[in-house]
Amino acid sequence: MGRQSAAEQASAKWIESLSAFARDKLWRTWRDPSVLKTLLSRLYGLLETTPANLLQEFDQFDEGALSLAAFRETSCLGRPESFASARAAKDVLFRAAAVLRALDQVLFEGAEPNPGEAPDCWLTSDGEKYVVPIPRSVVSDGGPRSGQSFSRRGLLHHRVIPTRIGDVDILIEQHTDLALEPKPAEHIFGAALFAGFDLRYERSGAKGFLVTATDCAEGLPAAIERHCAAARAGSCDTLLWPELTMNPACVTQVQTFFVENPLETLLPAVVIAGSWHVQGKNGHLNLAPVLNGRGDLMFAFGKNRRFSFDGLTEDINVYGKVHIIATDRELIALAICKDFCDKARAVPAISLDVDLVLVLSMGRPNTMTAHRDVADDMKVRFGTRTVIVQQSYPRAPLEPAGYVFKALKDPRSAQLDALAECADFTTFRREL
Repeated sequence: MGRQSAAEQASAKWIESLSAFARDKLWRTWRDPSVLKTLLSRLYGLLETTPANLLQEFDQFDEGALSLAAFRETSCLGRPESFASARAAKDVLFRAAAVLRALDQVLFEGAEPNPGEAPDCWLTSDGEKYVVPIPRSVVSDGGPRSGQSFSRRGLLHHRVIPTRIGDVDILIEQHTDLALEPKPAEHIFGAALFAGFDLRYERSGAKGFLVTATDCAEGLPAAIERHCAAARAGSCDTLLWPELTMNPACVTQVQTFFVENPLETLLPAVVIAGSWHVQGKNGHLNLAPVLNGRGDLMFAFGKNRRFSFDGLTEDINVYGKVHIIATDRELIALAICKDFCDKARAVPAISLDVDLVLVLSMGRPNTMTAHRDVADDMKVRFGTRTVIVQQSYPRAPLEPAGYVFKALKDPRSAQLDALAECADFTTFRREL
C-alpha cells in the first residue's frame, strides 16, 4: 500500500475526531440547554479545525441544500453518528455542518432570554467558551449565501467566543441599555482628534517612557467641550478619542458633560474617552475608560502590546485581557493600537467573531496601514466592521492631525490619503 498523502492523513485524523465526538455520551442528554451549548461549541471547534484544503469545500455548499439538511437533522439530533459515516471527506463535512446548523437552530428556538445572568449563562459547562445568542452579521447583511466561507455562515444565531486566547483572557461585558427600536438601526459614529497636538513624557529607566501631559492648539478643555457638543448634536451613539490623549481631568470633563447632556440615541451608547498611563498596583497600565451615554463609567480596558517611538517604549505592564461589549443585538470588541495591528505576533482580536471593533490609536502613517490590513482580514473572515481613531504622533510637518477608519465595506482598497483627517471631529455611518 502506498504512503498516504498529507491531505489524506489530515482528513483521516479529522474524521476520526468527529467520529469520537459523535459517540460522546453527551448526546444522550442533548435537550438540556447547557449540554446543547457544549455540543454546539465542541462541534464548531472541530469544524474550525477541518484541514484547510478540505474546509474550503464549505464555500461551495449550496445554502438551500445546507438549510434543508439542517432542518432534517433537527429531528434526529440524538443519533448524530450519521455525520461521520460518509465515505468522502467532503460529504462528512457537509453532514457535520448540517448538524451544527441544527444545534444552532434548536438552541436559538428554545432559549429563554435572561439578560440578568449574562454573560455567565452563555458559558459552556467546562467554562472554556461563551456561546452568545446574538445572530451573526451575515443574517442581517443579506442572509447566508452560497460562496461564503464557514467562518461567515457556519453558524447563524450564535457566536462561539473563547474565554482565553493564549495568555490573554477574553471578557464579555453586558451593556445594560437596550436599543430603542426593534428594527435594525445604523450606528452614528463620532471621531475626535486634536489639532496642534503636543505630548510630554518622562523617561523611565534606560528606554522607557510614560506620558505626563498633553495639549492642543486651542487647549484641551475647549476642544473636548466642542467634541462632546458635536457628538450630541450629531446624535452619535459611538464616540471615540485617540490613545494617550485624555488624562483623568479630561475624562471627568466628558463625564460631566454627558451627565448634564445625555446622548439621545437609538442604539446603546458607547463612549471611549481615550486612554492614559495610569498607576496600577505593580506599575503603570495604558487604560481606557468606557462610558455610557449618560456619562456613567461602565468599565475600563487596557493595552497588551507596547508602543515604541524614537527608541523608547511604553513602560507599562501587560493588561492581559480583551473586552467585548455585548448589546442586545451585537458584539463590539475593544482594542488599543498595537493590540490590533502588531504584525510581529498574532493578536487575539483577529480571532474574535464580533460585529464591530473599536480601536484607539496613536502613531505614524504605517500604523494606520497595519490597522487597515487587520480590518480587512476580519471583514473577510467574519464580516466585522472596524472603526479606528488615530492621533498622529510623532507628527511630521505635512502629516494630518490624525486618521479615521470609518467602518469600511472593503478595507483593503482604502488609500492612506483617504483615511487622513484634518477636521478635529467627524461623524459618519458604516459604509454600505
